[in-house]
Amino acid sequence: MFDSTICPLCRFTGCEEFLRRESVPVQQNFLTISRQKALRAKRGDLRMYFCPACGFVFNQAFEPDLMIYDSDYNNTQESSDCFKEHLINLKNRLVHEGGLRQATIAEIGCGKGYFLKMLVLDDALGNRGFGFDPSYEGEELLGNGRLRFEKKYFDSKCRGFSADALICRHVIEHVPDPVKFIGEISEALRDAPHCRLFFETPCVEWIIASLTIWDFFYEHCSLFSTGTLNRLFIQSGYKVKSIEHVFGGQYLWLEAVKADRQSEPTVLPADFAEKVKKFAGYERKLISDWKSLVQKLKQQGPLAIWGAGAKGVTFLNLFDPRCQLIDMVIDLNADKHNRYIPGTGHEVVDCRRLAESGVKNVIVMNPNYLEEIRALLAESDIRVNLIIEPGELK
Repeated sequence: MFDSTICPLCRFTGCEEFLRRESVPVQQNFLTISRQKALRAKRGDLRMYFCPACGFVFNQAFEPDLMIYDSDYNNTQESSDCFKEHLINLKNRLVHEGGLRQATIAEIGCGKGYFLKMLVLDDALGNRGFGFDPSYEGEELLGNGRLRFEKKYFDSKCRGFSADALICRHVIEHVPDPVKFIGEISEALRDAPHCRLFFETPCVEWIIASLTIWDFFYEHCSLFSTGTLNRLFIQSGYKVKSIEHVFGGQYLWLEAVKADRQSEPTVLPADFAEKVKKFAGYERKLISDWKSLVQKLKQQGPLAIWGAGAKGVTFLNLFDPRCQLIDMVIDLNADKHNRYIPGTGHEVVDCRRLAESGVKNVIVMNPNYLEEIRALLAESDIRVNLIIEPGELK
């Protein structure tokens, strides 16, 4: 557990709590094979703190020992054409703007390896790759040995290759001590001083501004703004070449290289602290409003949500913890079908089940997928109301 008075990033004392939820499921992407097992999911407390000095947001109550990442962990989103397009855009950026050809690429937290395979198994690029993730499934050597996967966590001992680029997507938000984590990476890359780092992580500024209250959950113990991500890499000895918003502003995409000399980190924007404080008040009202809306929609007939990822799991635990109001959880990932949501026991099903379900209203968990969902429903001539109300912080 964090020391509640000390910021893990800048070591400022006196961080402030702005959100608390007791006994929430600790992992959102472990769907279970039975409802009974889902109801027995491990739980922990969510106590989100904000550092007034640098803006870092973290879960003070996070317990790393509760977390398990193995082959049953499923955070893949590649079943969505919308998300595939995002990955294609990242690949094109790395290849055409970043010049990643004839390069050695390492990826930390590669998941099932989808993105790394895009970069390495495209023979026209001539790349080699190393992927590290305990949840990886499949062959460990691919592409005639050009691509190697290791089913383990990445740390300073992961050496033996001279990487030109290191990619780390959606990992650092799971790390309670990001300063130590970047130090481990630097040690592992000691023989590759010119290696470029590419990181992607959720943007806490987007979460706060859009009032997406279900984007605060246990697994994401460290949340970054543009300024705090910049600070982390600068104080770790890197030069930040760029930080951009991607995926509709929901994610930050960073490129950094080892610095010749240390520069000053970005100063915390004055209005961000005020927005975080406002969020605490808005959050209580939004929970009340959503509870009322879910009950009202249920009175109109069977009700569904679309999205069995972390957003959907958090939403269900907030608004239907006893599995009484929401009849169906839809997801495009076939590996999640006929499995159950941790904490609540809702079953996950294919979208084709909507046709015979009598569902009139579907709450969409992520606005980025709205047009894709509309197109899929139109193809099957399924007519439902799609609801998405994340709000906007004025």
